[in-house]
Amino acid sequence: MAEKPEALLPCPFCGGEAKHRSRQAWPKTHWVQCRSCRARGPDGLLAANDAELGWNARAFVLSNLED
Repeated sequence: MAEKPEALLPCPFCGGEAKHRSRQAWPKTHWVQCRSCRARGPDGLLAANDAELGWNARAFVLSNLED
């Protein structure tokens, strides 16, 4: 089993706070969602740690690219 991340990184789109979410009905699934812009992912994972690690491993989007 993968190690649990210490904290969720901020949203790569708006910088908002991320929150772990889950669906309680069968099958129970997990994802991470931004509380500001509602971006989410990765979706449909069966393990809470996988959702958090997936969120933290996503590519960082630079908002101010220079030539």
